[in-house]
Amino acid sequence: MISIRNGIWETNSSSTHALVWNSDIPKHLPAVIDFGMGYFGWKFKYYRTIEEKASYFYTGWCCLENRDIAAEITKLLTPFGIECNFISRPTLDNLFYYVDNGGIDHNNNLKEWINYMREHPDELVNFLCSPDSFVHTGNDNDDRVDEIYKDVNKYEHYYFKGN
Repeated sequence: MISIRNGIWETNSSSTHALVWNSDIPKHLPAVIDFGMGYFGWKFKYYRTIEEKASYFYTGWCCLENRDIAAEITKLLTPFGIECNFISRPTLDNLFYYVDNGGIDHNNNLKEWINYMREHPDELVNFLCSPDSFVHTGNDNDDRVDEIYKDVNKYEHYYFKGN
């Protein structure tokens, strides 16, 4: 969704993220995926590496649940022969930092996508491991927001996280 704001004072942020992937599981899956906590906010940036996409998913799910969900991710990916390495894990102290300071800006808007990935681990593998999948972060404060929506219809699956 694109918000046009004219002549008003807004208190909400306007981060906008696009998550795209196809349904083809890559022929060669990695033996290990590294997961870490990160910050994904307003900056216009593509996240394309397996580790970046894994950290986006991990950060979003931890912040949504207000707890470490490493065991749940491991359970989802083990049937695919993928070992999960959690290089940065939330503790009780820093989890609240991530939740309060936007590990993923307005991560509650990811609930539908995270639940879909939890229920469809094959799609999670596609999202994480496909070289064509990515997360594109940004915001709708200027005309560059069109970059986020550009060409997503070329993908079988896409999800927009707006604010």
